[in-house]
This record gives sequence, structure tokens and C-alpha cells, in this order.
Amino acid sequence: MLGEKLLKEFPQDEAARNREAFRALTSRAPDKTELKILTQLFAEQRNLFKFDTEGAKKLLSTGASKWDKTLPPAEFAAMTTVVSAIMNLDEFVVQR
Repeated sequence: MLGEKLLKEFPQDEAARNREAFRALTSRAPDKTELKILTQLFAEQRNLFKFDTEGAKKLLSTGASKWDKTLPPAEFAAMTTVVSAIMNLDEFVVQR
């Protein structure tokens, strides 16, 4: 859901998507190193999903929510991966 929201809010601004995803999930802005890592992760994942469209669609079909098929699958799957990576940081705390 967050990846979809960010792709719609910042369709042409990859850096803004990465910064906003990090801020939304950790309540702070990423530092230069963190932003560089997120940028590299997004680029690597986008390139992988460009050649594996079925893999992108499979990832986006996981879960109860329907994905917006007007969004490019490679970009959407890559953003989903970035969001997932941020959620695996120690700073991301889930209340139980």
C-alpha cells in the first residue's frame, strides 16, 4: 500500500519516494548513506523486475489488497521491496 501511494504521489521522483518511505516508517529522514543504499536497492530491484515481469506480478499479487495495474509492475515491485527493506530495520517498531 505504501509503495503504491508513493508511486502515485511522486511518479517521476525516485529520490522523493525513497526519502518519504523512510520518513513514514522510521519517523526521520534518511542520512546520505541510507539514501544511497535505498537508491541502489531500488535500481537493482527495478532492473531485476524489468526482466522478470511475472515475478513482479507475483510479488504484487501477494496479500489481500488488489494492486493498481496502471502502475508499471517493475517500478511497483521495486518500491515494494524498498518498503519491505525499511520495515526490516531496527528503527521500524511494530506495536503488539
